[in-house]
Amino acid sequence: MIKGIFWSLFEGELGKTAFFASGGAYAVAIILCMIVGYLLGSVNSAIVVSKLKYKQDVRNYGSKNAGMTNMFRVYGKTGGLLTLAGDFAKTLLAVLFAEILVGNGKFFIGSEGAYVAGFFCMLGHIFPLYYKFKGGKGVLVTATTLLLVEPVVFAALFVIFAVIFLGSKMVSLASVMCALLLPVLVDSYYKVLIGQGGAAGAIRMIIIFLTAGIVVFMHRANIKRIYNGEESKMELFKKKKLPESSDEIEEAVEEKPRGEKVDKNTSRKKLRNKK
Repeated sequence: MIKGIFWSLFEGELGKTAFFASGGAYAVAIILCMIVGYLLGSVNSAIVVSKLKYKQDVRNYGSKNAGMTNMFRVYGKTGGLLTLAGDFAKTLLAVLFAEILVGNGKFFIGSEGAYVAGFFCMLGHIFPLYYKFKGGKGVLVTATTLLLVEPVVFAALFVIFAVIFLGSKMVSLASVMCALLLPVLVDSYYKVLIGQGGAAGAIRMIIIFLTAGIVVFMHRANIKRIYNGEESKMELFKKKKLPESSDEIEEAVEEKPRGEKVDKNTSRKKLRNKK
């Protein structure tokens, strides 16, 4: 329906103009994919869940990152899973919109529009319009886009991610390694399995390289901590107590270098003494 309504606008005299006759309608469709993807991506699930359910802003706790990993770290599995569901849903809507508008009818061989929508959804997640452009790192949105448009590549990266995470307990290390491998796997997938003349297409590969670069860049502080042996490790489903709204307790739930233990009772005693 959306596709029919959109393309019907360019029938008749409008479609005969020089701009639209030379592919302008497709350009307008791609721009719509960008806008819709970015606006949907700007609905940051971590911030929404932390504010509605816990009456706090996750950006004030843990690593101060508005993403699924920090939600697991600060609020436990309920907060993390709600964030996962929300970020999956917004990415699904963005990619579905693009596929309906400019798709090729083969949902699991992503159209250029789906790549564009997923990429701008990631940008919205990292730089959300509604939250002063301070969001997450884009890993979950990127993974969801891959699941929807390149499920074979997603499956390969999921296995790699799981192996690295289970071995290191560091989500950041697994995310960075998968980002670095993403362009290689996509290019190899199209060369070996799809058989499109040995090429994934310029637009696909440009978006893939940009995505990988942005994800790595967003993890630059993590990379430094990994290099220094200071990156935090994580137990994904470890039960958490809610953080308290004070600077002293904030310090107790903040990310700590591996091997350094936090005594929350001591922090609470300090707070009581100050009062």
